[in-house]
Amino acid sequence: MDIVAAIFGGLGLFFIGVKLIGANLRQMGGQRLRALMTRGTSSLWSAGLVGTLSGALTQSTNAVTFIVISLVTAGVVEVRRAVPIVVWANVGTSLLVLLASVDMRVTALFLVGVTGVLHHMDIDKSARLRHLVGALLGIGLLFLGLNLIKTGAAPLQSLDIAREFVAFSADSHFIAFLIGTLLSLAAQSSSTVSVIAVTMTSIGLLQPEQTVMIVYGASLGSGLSVWFMAAGLAGTPKRLADVQLFTKVIGVAVLLPLFVLEVGLGVPLLLHALDAALAAPGERIAWLYLVVQVVSALAVSLVMTPLYAMIERATPPTTEEELARPHFLYDGALTDPDSATALVEREHLRLLPFLTEMLDNVRVDATALPHHYRTLQESGRAVTAEVDAFLTELMATAPSRHTLESVIHLQNRNEILNGLLDGVRDLVALIESLDGPADGRLARLAEGIGESLHALLEELVEEVASHDPDRRSTLLAITMDRSDVMERVRRTILGEAHGTTERSALYPLTMLFERNVWLLRRYLLLLPDGATAPGDLPARLQEAAD
Repeated sequence: MDIVAAIFGGLGLFFIGVKLIGANLRQMGGQRLRALMTRGTSSLWSAGLVGTLSGALTQSTNAVTFIVISLVTAGVVEVRRAVPIVVWANVGTSLLVLLASVDMRVTALFLVGVTGVLHHMDIDKSARLRHLVGALLGIGLLFLGLNLIKTGAAPLQSLDIAREFVAFSADSHFIAFLIGTLLSLAAQSSSTVSVIAVTMTSIGLLQPEQTVMIVYGASLGSGLSVWFMAAGLAGTPKRLADVQLFTKVIGVAVLLPLFVLEVGLGVPLLLHALDAALAAPGERIAWLYLVVQVVSALAVSLVMTPLYAMIERATPPTTEEELARPHFLYDGALTDPDSATALVEREHLRLLPFLTEMLDNVRVDATALPHHYRTLQESGRAVTAEVDAFLTELMATAPSRHTLESVIHLQNRNEILNGLLDGVRDLVALIESLDGPADGRLARLAEGIGESLHALLEELVEEVASHDPDRRSTLLAITMDRSDVMERVRRTILGEAHGTTERSALYPLTMLFERNVWLLRRYLLLLPDGATAPGDLPARLQEAAD
């Protein structure tokens, strides 16, 4: 019972330490780690170095992979440039395994003592130092846990049942490989499993060949863990999880044949070299883990181009990704400010039809099945954010006065377009939520509002595309303030409303329509050569008002 309690308690300290280290180091890195990833992708080797540092800081390839996925999804990092970060993060996780092969019991005791004093002095409550204190405590607990496991498990060597189990599992390398894979899937970390394997090997509870297969299996299990966690993703983000899995698979595929040659045929290769260089069994396994990660990263780097092309074909971009990706902007355009503003105009012309398609979600006369209105709004927002960043960079190039005025107008139009995306989304959501009778006055008003706004937005798209002065004049006239008409509509419907649902939905419905028309007019006035003229409301809305 004492043996079980010691091992179980040691594992508890070890897992607490792993969690504390990862959580606090990630918090310490925080935005700096993300900024490092963003800036460090200029070349394959710089991205590889960033990946190695990220793996060392987080001690989790899962964490690095999903941080990079979030950066790619947000458009901060290009996926091809982010791949080396994911691949080389595995090498960084070797740091913990190498440290575990060294006797750090005294150091661990000092760390726990120091962090205890810091907690007593309330240093752990400091916004600047609390994550450092937490990381130090995690390191101390981790190595204390490993020492407790070593001490508690040492008597197992003299037990017949333990020797019989080791002898049984030693007869089948596949069993050891499977154990490593399953443990890594459960722990979601190959380094965690390898550290425990190093500890068990150092006290003679595992044979070196068994431990080698456990390390190989743990490497594969780590890749499978990321892949399973990313099962809900699609498109470009899913490619990074696929790259991580292929990294592990390729590394194991390279090293397993060497293991078979060395163990089965007696050819002196990797294990022989480690035996000759290092005396302690635990140190040999720790360095083997490093070799596995380096070989995996190098092997994938050598075949990166065809490998990524294969993954790209297997995981094409999703429709949402295509919608949310700028189609005309590129960094090189900043060298020619005049053409850069023209590219923004084309990007806006691509986004404006999103607004009419959002309304198609609730239009009876829609001829084609539209994308979901929330997808369109979120995708449009993503593109306008890219446009805003592009225009900000364009202003920093000190353009001519004429171009500067165009950029300022485009920035204002971009902000208005954001407002239209949000406003049309809110209007469509409100119309969609109405559950009254289809022939009711409020339902007819909602249908008239949807059709009227759809017609206005179609005219806006045509005007942006053609710059027709007559169309612009008419459209500006139609979108003049008609608050008196909308007030008459409200009073008419309020007088006939029989339930609180109609009354509560009336004002938001009409106000959202008025706001969207106002934003449309503002956008129109910022187009080149804007003009004004009198006019009338669209016929369908007038009919609904009457």
